[in-house]
Amino acid sequence: MFTWLHMPLSNINMPCPLLSWLVTTVLFHYRASSPAQYAITNHVVPPPTYAMTSPGLNISRDYISLFITQCLGLPPMYSYPTIPLSVHYALNLCYRAQKPAPFILCSERARWPVRIVFSRTLILLLLCSSGDVEVNPGPALPSSTPTPQVLSFVDFCKCKSLVFMHVNIRSLLPKFVLLTALAHSANPDVLAVSESWLRKTTKNCPASSTASHQNPHHFSFTQIQIADVLKVRQNLDPYKSAGLDNLDPRFLKISAEIVATPITSLFNLSFVSSEIPKDWKAAAVIPLFKGGDTLDPNCYRPISILLCLSKVFESQVNKQITDHFESHHTFSAMQSGFRAGHGCTSATLKVLNDIITAIDKRHYCAAVFIDLGKAFDSVNHNILIGRLDSLGFSNDCLAWFTNYFSDRVQCVKSEGLLSGPLTVSMGVPQGSILGPTLFSVYINDVAFAAGDSLIHLYTDDTFLYTSGHSLDTVLTNLQMSFNAVQLSFRGLQLLLNTSKTKCMLFNRSLPAPARPSSITTQDGSDLEYVDNNKYLGVWLDCKLSFQTHIKHLQSKIKSRIGFLYRNKASFTHAAKHTLVKLTILPILDFGDVIYKIASNTLLNKLDAVYHSAIHFVTKAPYTYPPLRPVRSRWLALASYSSPNPLATGIYKSLLGKAPPYLSSLVTIAAPTRSTRSSRYISLVTPKANSSFGLLSFQFSAARDWNELQKSLKLETHLPH
Repeated sequence: MFTWLHMPLSNINMPCPLLSWLVTTVLFHYRASSPAQYAITNHVVPPPTYAMTSPGLNISRDYISLFITQCLGLPPMYSYPTIPLSVHYALNLCYRAQKPAPFILCSERARWPVRIVFSRTLILLLLCSSGDVEVNPGPALPSSTPTPQVLSFVDFCKCKSLVFMHVNIRSLLPKFVLLTALAHSANPDVLAVSESWLRKTTKNCPASSTASHQNPHHFSFTQIQIADVLKVRQNLDPYKSAGLDNLDPRFLKISAEIVATPITSLFNLSFVSSEIPKDWKAAAVIPLFKGGDTLDPNCYRPISILLCLSKVFESQVNKQITDHFESHHTFSAMQSGFRAGHGCTSATLKVLNDIITAIDKRHYCAAVFIDLGKAFDSVNHNILIGRLDSLGFSNDCLAWFTNYFSDRVQCVKSEGLLSGPLTVSMGVPQGSILGPTLFSVYINDVAFAAGDSLIHLYTDDTFLYTSGHSLDTVLTNLQMSFNAVQLSFRGLQLLLNTSKTKCMLFNRSLPAPARPSSITTQDGSDLEYVDNNKYLGVWLDCKLSFQTHIKHLQSKIKSRIGFLYRNKASFTHAAKHTLVKLTILPILDFGDVIYKIASNTLLNKLDAVYHSAIHFVTKAPYTYPPLRPVRSRWLALASYSSPNPLATGIYKSLLGKAPPYLSSLVTIAAPTRSTRSSRYISLVTPKANSSFGLLSFQFSAARDWNELQKSLKLETHLPH
């Protein structure tokens, strides 16, 4: 039946509709009835196999090797004879009903670049296989061409070939979405399936090839030292609640010197046996009422309390895996959740800098605030274990994590009563130390699905945005990228919360329609356009005036100051100082470097509530001026002397301690001649087309740093 698969391509004459039907049947029909495993074969179709052939492109192991050599500058991964790239080959994208014998697609050293190429071009490949596109691989390599050197990961991502791929994907994505819609009932996600296969190409390899293809990012647990346990114990918060074992953190903190040795041995024994004590997997869930109907479970926020001892253990495991991830640059550059040196402020600064820069160029900018429903509770353990496997985790580590997720239970604890246990079969443990890190690993590859649009991930908050001269083009590109991101989330079995996913059109002066084109979800729902939306704790508005954010700050601070004034007779002077420092100033401090670009009129409103806090403690006049401008730094009363937060952030960028996406926006100016002031570092000030462009991080960072006092520029101490 399939004898035509290996005929010369010139002899194949099949109409595009028939090929499209074959793509749909092969890729999606069988997935619903049996475990899906797709593979790309090297001109071999072992039975039972259903395959298809297409013109113009081949990604067998030979061709990928040659393709990367020509376009990406990586050396060949096999010693096969050079095949002219102008020759057309057959693309065999196969579904195997039974588990096939694995083979190595490429060397372990080059597996990561190949994986990126594969994931970013898969949409284009599928369209080639359906006959919609014909790709000519290009001219052959001259025999005298020297073997190019291996590119770094950063240089690899800047290759022109990837830019070309993005252009094709952007223009062809609507056809792919239409193709996948034909099999919507089967819940398809070819990208996730193919990436899953690519991760497994080196798993269970024959013994003859395993030794020569070791994963350079291999990870195994190391023995925990007593000193590490003691350090964690000393940092325990004695006021935290005890778990179901009623072991109080205060007791562990006091007895650390006595119990550290046996507990360390217990932790290391868990690594050796790949097992975790069953009692450590039990959690007590305390329902915290948020307001509304007391009989509605949705009006309660579940607070999960784990055993203190298990959290100490998880902190050690988390340190080992995060050190491994950071040292090997596992996380996407646009992933800021729960990473050292990253945070809500850095992520928002990056996003705002891109938006302000686009508006300064008189571009339209549109964004989608993507919200996932119960994301942490929806993590599929098998997919997550597969992710860890692809990252080079040893079999012992995979067995440990498999045991970590198995047999987990939770009980509801309320008013001293405890419910019966309920098995938890999905999700990362709430309240755990490992949970946020594992979730970041789980969604990390979603960043590759954004295409030409920009994306930023912060745990379950995803910000997708793009800009351009034409509003129609911007919205079209945003829709295509949003479709691809939805497919990636679907492959991870994460559901979109349509009611909380919003669109926003950022614009200062360009003409815009009252009702722009709708951005739709895969189920056909139109996303709501909003003028204000909260992102990582900061309210953003379409004009970036921060009027809404400052209004919320005012309201929140006034209510707290009102409570303090009504009860001021009960507080001593020291208590007043502490209350203001702990309840008022953190509200002003959070994100101050972000909303400092607001107008003076708005900032003066915050200045007024700040003076009220000062008056509450010192009884100073309401007109008492702060020691330095409010928009530069909120003073912890008169004794607060921390340096400008923006200057601190710039200094960290210069030292390489800030996220790379911020450090790349800061450039040190080379002195034209040697003078006494040459030792004071100056930054290059980028050009801005308008006064609004002066508010971007890359401009304000350079300006504020260059205006700093020389003594501060020579400061060698960074505040913690």
